[in-house]
Amino acid sequence: MNWTNIRKILKDAPNEILLELIKGLYNLSPQNKAFIRTQIFPGRQDTELLEKSRKQVIRAVYPDHANFPGTPRFGESRKVIRAYQKATGDPFGTLDLMLLHVERGTQFTNDFGDIDEPFYIALETMLGNAIDLMFKSPNPEALYEQFSRRFQMLERAASEIGWGYGDAVSEMIADLQGRMGDE
Repeated sequence: MNWTNIRKILKDAPNEILLELIKGLYNLSPQNKAFIRTQIFPGRQDTELLEKSRKQVIRAVYPDHANFPGTPRFGESRKVIRAYQKATGDPFGTLDLMLLHVERGTQFTNDFGDIDEPFYIALETMLGNAIDLMFKSPNPEALYEQFSRRFQMLERAASEIGWGYGDAVSEMIADLQGRMGDE
């Protein structure tokens, strides 16, 4: 059954059935809860989902208190970030998660040594996506103001890392600062 058929049925459905359907979807997943809440209360951040997503990103990339946690699972982290972004449409929370992903990956390599080129490309790609998201948001200046310190700390943390990663991070952040008039 396609959306057109479902739409026809829903159009004539009684309110009680629609409310039960929405309640079922709401209870189905945290992403559905966040989506429904942001549709009803636009502009409000879903702090519960953001905090849960932050923990998932940390667990996937580089858990706290790990002796040697194994290779970061960037794909799992990206999935969490995409789910949060789709559910909420919140650029602040999404940018927070993207930066957390890059920060944890950078900390991993600082703690355990150089990894390999695909590892650094994955981090550079996420950083580039975060910067792109900032400029696509309704208020990039406000986001930059909130995250500029984290960008600077990331640049310092990456400065001694090889494979061109430290240089790439430095260039991306310098470009960001230039675009924001913060040189």
